[in-house]
Amino acid sequence: MSEAASGAGAMAERDRQIAAIEEEFKGWEAWQGLINGLWHARLVGSTPPIMVHGESPGDLREQIRRLPVPEASS
Repeated sequence: MSEAASGAGAMAERDRQIAAIEEEFKGWEAWQGLINGLWHARLVGSTPPIMVHGESPGDLREQIRRLPVPEASS
């Protein structure tokens, strides 16, 4: 496999992981850093900002799950 094909496959896998995280956790935006390869996610529109960081998509999922769930107002 050529280096370009390998890179395209890695980008497609990254895009699949991002879509899966955003589908599983509605309202979250995920991405992978370009320089260090760390994964990041933020809860869109949160004040103060809520962000998590990890070494893999699995790390992001685990950190999002650990966040306290806000109580619904009645």
